[in-house]
Amino acid sequence: MKSVSERHFPDETGAFRTQQVGVLCAIYSLQRDNELPTVAKIREIYGGLTQSQAMRIINRLVERDLIERISTPILTTGRGKILTFKIKETEEFKALVRGMQR
Repeated sequence: MKSVSERHFPDETGAFRTQQVGVLCAIYSLQRDNELPTVAKIREIYGGLTQSQAMRIINRLVERDLIERISTPILTTGRGKILTFKIKETEEFKALVRGMQR
């Protein structure tokens, strides 16, 4: 969260940085619940986002090196892949999780 609030990109507003934190929390919640964090699930949790808004936020989180994209096979059909996301477990992220568990 600290890297989102302290490292500003020139075109970012405070609202956009807040959305990044919200999406990061949504991805964490899905991971914690052993669900695959997909764009559809993120949009479901963080209501009101369009597909393009969600991808813009996700792309910025990837640029910040906070999450990574993962191409995951679709298990139900055995064919094709789905794009999922995973939070990179940095020291900052681990400290945040420890603080949330108290």
